Amino acid sequence: MSSRTAFVTGASGFFGANLVRELLAQNWKVIAFHRPSSNLWRLKGLEIELRSGSFFEQASLDQALPENVDAIFHAAAKVSFWRSEDALMKRDNVEATKLLLDAATRRKTKRFIFTSTAGVYGYSNAKVDEKFVKEGLRSKSGYLRTKAEAELEVLKAVNRGLDAVILNPATIVGPLDSEHWGLTMRKIKAGQMKGTPPGASSFVHVAEAAKAHVAAFEKGKPGRNYILAGTNATYLELFHQMEEILGLTPKLKPIPEIALQIFAELSQLASHVTHKAPLVTPELLIILAGNTYCDSRRAMAELGLKPKSLEEMLRDCWNSLPPA
Repeated sequence: MSSRTAFVTGASGFFGANLVRELLAQNWKVIAFHRPSSNLWRLKGLEIELRSGSFFEQASLDQALPENVDAIFHAAAKVSFWRSEDALMKRDNVEATKLLLDAATRRKTKRFIFTSTAGVYGYSNAKVDEKFVKEGLRSKSGYLRTKAEAELEVLKAVNRGLDAVILNPATIVGPLDSEHWGLTMRKIKAGQMKGTPPGASSFVHVAEAAKAHVAAFEKGKPGRNYILAGTNATYLELFHQMEEILGLTPKLKPIPEIALQIFAELSQLASHVTHKAPLVTPELLIILAGNTYCDSRRAMAELGLKPKSLEEMLRDCWNSLPPA
């Protein structure tokens, strides 16, 4: 019988579902908190307790969140790089986090683990670690800005006495990702990808990010940030690895940044007519055109994070995809 209980938000998503699996592997009892409308395909067949509700209804949240629960793993977030959804991200990333922090205090949660993003440190020609100033608070990207603002809410709660730790994954790759890199691989296989982004990033296997989150329960220091990455590569290297895994001869080339900027601005204008999210936006280009690598030595030393190769990450991603 499990001796620990985790309350997981965002459990139906790509990262959250991997986190749930890691918690189960380590003999935790898992309560997955989700919207009534959530697609739960990633959680099918798992021995977990599903509880639906809303961050914005205190009675609903208090009914779902047990008193004295061992840990809240707050992985839920609105991820968008379309400025038309900035207000939604303010609500879902900042206001919802604040309400959950209040509930954690009210319900006497023992430890709060917050999933942020390495992007809060900004995207520049630098190798960032946890000592860097968080440029995300001034970012043009609503996603990066609201995640940085959510971190401030976590730190305020720490100052009020809540035991909380912040984890900052870089670009996550791995199984159960049908919407991001898995979709990209399907497009490459179908011959629908015209080129690669011009930038570079740090990458972390989703299973390693999940293990670091669980390790943070016992080993993370209150109020401390931990960047989760370990493998650095250009997007050209990433896409060529995808082509090789798909049995293709690597031939994609970087798209010039200026061409992407023009396309992004035109797509942004067109979205006002179509009311659909653009494929590329100026906000997304902050990430895709940046050349930022992350230093994960703190997470390696304190949480046991282990780097994985791009090939392993991408093979695990591709092999896990459901039929198209």
